[in-house]
Amino acid sequence: MSIFPGFFPRPLRRFARTGKRRLFKIDEKTSLLGYYHFNEGAKPTTPTLLLLHGLEGSSESSHVLGIGYKACMNGFNVVRLNMRNCGGSIDYAETLYHAGLHADPLKVVEILRAEHPASKFILAGYSLGGNLLLNSALAASEGDPVAGDSLMAVCAVSPSIDLSAAVDAIERPENKLYQNWFLRTMKQKIMEKAKQQRRDFDIKSIAGIKSIREFDDKFTAPDGGYGSAERYYSEASSRDRLVNMKIPCLIIASKDDPLVPFESFATLNISNDMIELLITNEGGHGGFFQHSHEEEDHFDQFWAENRVVAYIKEVSSRAGI
Repeated sequence: MSIFPGFFPRPLRRFARTGKRRLFKIDEKTSLLGYYHFNEGAKPTTPTLLLLHGLEGSSESSHVLGIGYKACMNGFNVVRLNMRNCGGSIDYAETLYHAGLHADPLKVVEILRAEHPASKFILAGYSLGGNLLLNSALAASEGDPVAGDSLMAVCAVSPSIDLSAAVDAIERPENKLYQNWFLRTMKQKIMEKAKQQRRDFDIKSIAGIKSIREFDDKFTAPDGGYGSAERYYSEASSRDRLVNMKIPCLIIASKDDPLVPFESFATLNISNDMIELLITNEGGHGGFFQHSHEEEDHFDQFWAENRVVAYIKEVSSRAGI
């Protein structure tokens, strides 16, 4: 369920080509690469959906394209955003991406809000990107002046809300395939950054790194200003702050997720009407593939994608948009 849906053939390439390539300047040393799909005939008040991928994914990830296509077909504007150094954007940021960079999406919202002041914004992400966007929404809920009142909702599918627990899961022997896959491309990014001669990374030690935790302790955490992996996991996890959410929020998780333990959600003590938690028995990590094809709103066999688009339609309707 976790692997198959990403390889299921879908005609999404044509939709991907309709996106307008754009760099969003975060600061003097950082720009994020995104693709903007502005819906022709959209009203000034048409909401904009900002989509974010997971660990070592990109704006070309199948779930990002799937949700983006369905949202566009249902009248929303869409931005497919890459985290720092992802999706071919290695030249646009000196620092590495991590789950605590919640200000990055909010800066993109600020830029777009200046261009479309009547529009509201919705955030949606998978896995690491889901946790990051929950952090963005929490920052807005807790009074971040960048976000203001621009955010209308946030959706997270299989979000790694407890980073330490997620890393524990991926280090299990049965998940070696996943860990090796992620480590391969994570190490490649470090090597590419070193070749740019803009960063002094200790690449001599990279061959000896055998786990995500070791990589984060050596590279991600120090680069992000956390010092250690454990401090990074503690401070960049959204789990313990979700009770503070003041923006409509949809979280989708599965009991059989091999990478994000269900215990992260089962033990949540959330008395917050803003949060809707959808739990399934099966779904894997971000997969949620169903045999039946939903025959409305351009929906298909990808159940979680369909639920995200249905949710943002519902939130927009409640807001009178």
